[in-house]
Amino acid sequence: MSNVSIRSETPADQETIRDLIVEVFRETYGSGDAEAGIVDEMRRQVDIGTYISLVAVLNDTIVGHIFFSPVKLTDFPDIPVCVLGPVGVGRKWQKRGIGSLLIREGLEQCQGHGYRAVFTTGSLQYYLRFGFVPIGTTNLETIFKTEHDMVMELESGLLRRVSGLVEYPEPWRVFL
Repeated sequence: MSNVSIRSETPADQETIRDLIVEVFRETYGSGDAEAGIVDEMRRQVDIGTYISLVAVLNDTIVGHIFFSPVKLTDFPDIPVCVLGPVGVGRKWQKRGIGSLLIREGLEQCQGHGYRAVFTTGSLQYYLRFGFVPIGTTNLETIFKTEHDMVMELESGLLRRVSGLVEYPEPWRVFL
C-alpha cells in the first residue's frame, strides 16, 4: 500500500497503540488487554535490551503496530534473539498488506540491531511466507510449547547450531 508509511513509535503514540492492540486482539483472540500489557511492561524493562516498536501510518492515523523484544536461548545466552509480537492492524485496514509491510520492515530492523533469530507464535499459514519455520523442525522449544511456535533465522545456519529452551521475560508469562 503506497500511502502507508512505517516508522518507529514515539511516546505520543503509546496510548493509540495500546487502544489498537486491545481492539484487534480482543476481537480476534479475547486477549487484548494481555497483549497490550506485554508491550507496556516490556517498554518499562530497560534492562532487557533493545526492543523495536513500529507503527503503520495512513493519512496521519496509526493503523497498525508491531513489537519485537528480546528473549533468551537458555543454553546460548550470548546469542541475541527476539520475539515478534504482538502485530496487529485495525479491522478497517486489514487485508491491504499493512501487516506484511510491518513484518518485513521489523525483520530488517531486527537484523540491523544484531538479532540472529526471531520467534513468534501464530498462524503457520501466515508466517511461513516471511521465512518462519515451525519450531518443531529445530532443536528448540519455547516456554509455551505450542504447535504454533515458529522461528526465523536471521543468520544462516544458526538453527542447526543451537538447541534448548527459548525463555521469555516475565510479562509474557501471562499466557502460561
